[in-house]
Amino acid sequence: GSEPEHNFTSREQMKERCLDLNPEFYQVVELPAKFPMNSRLKIQLYDKPFETTERIGLLDRFIGECAVNTELRALKGFAKGRQEWFTLFHPEYATSRGKILLRIDVLTEDEARIFKAEELSGPQYAEYEFRLVLWQTVGVRFPEEKDINKDVDQKLRVTINFSGAPGRDCIKDTDVAWYAAGGRAEWNYRMVFPVKLPMNPEHARVKFSLWDENLVGSAENVGEAVLNLAPFFGRTLQEKTSQTKLKPLWVRFTHPNYQGIRLGQLYVEASIVTKAFAEEHPVGEAQNEPNRLPFLPNPKRNAPPWALGSRALEAFANYRNTIFCIAAVILIAAICIPIVAVALFATTQT
Repeated sequence: GSEPEHNFTSREQMKERCLDLNPEFYQVVELPAKFPMNSRLKIQLYDKPFETTERIGLLDRFIGECAVNTELRALKGFAKGRQEWFTLFHPEYATSRGKILLRIDVLTEDEARIFKAEELSGPQYAEYEFRLVLWQTVGVRFPEEKDINKDVDQKLRVTINFSGAPGRDCIKDTDVAWYAAGGRAEWNYRMVFPVKLPMNPEHARVKFSLWDENLVGSAENVGEAVLNLAPFFGRTLQEKTSQTKLKPLWVRFTHPNYQGIRLGQLYVEASIVTKAFAEEHPVGEAQNEPNRLPFLPNPKRNAPPWALGSRALEAFANYRNTIFCIAAVILIAAICIPIVAVALFATTQT
């Protein structure tokens, strides 16, 4: 119905704008209804604008809605206390605009007086620190067969987004392993990330990207791997210890354009510690101090191409035939052009 007692909005209660693609509300709403006049329950979801844009008159943006026949549920005796997913639709779009999890109980007046609505509350989050160690890569190669014998100047990139909110990716890069012969490189590299548990299992993952670094131009993506952390985080909540370790494992790199081609593996291990443990036993990124739990020795590295006395000349040696040809052309041009010019000048004089 259109009467005020038949409508409810949580707009004024949303003090902060939620940037999560999977927001949580945990809100109880009680509405009076008379059948058949009030048999249709409609739930609409809106995107509230930022406070600064709201001041200039920007309205809430309609996302989608779902409708429920409450009279039918009462007649068929739907079980009370059951949670259900409902799909949100928009009249201007043919596809789903998302889903909403609801619990809809239809009570008579007598039942409503006897059974009071339950108070809902969200999960109690605990702060942790996620510690990731990258040990080594093996078997790394370029995807294309023509480049299979070339060494990859390896660089690793780690991306996480435990909140799932757009634009909230946390990205960290390693140093570069120049001239990683045979596709093998040591890393001994630690990365540390804050995390709150519990979290949406869909967000509990870490992405590894393998890049070939270039002196000139942008780096080339070689492959990617994704590690699902949901079981590990779930075990952390069950064990309730100050430190939980993930057994070291290999993750394989793949490329969507080169299915079935082995592009190498990365050996990693991880642990998650409580905030109190992290404050009492801090660790540094990479091999920085405090370097412990575990201790990470500096990896063996070839000097970069610009370093004096390094393998820079060796890099140019791969193109020596091209360099010799260019030098020869320049030398011949330097000799021949003056001779031809003199000959032409003499011809014009005669």
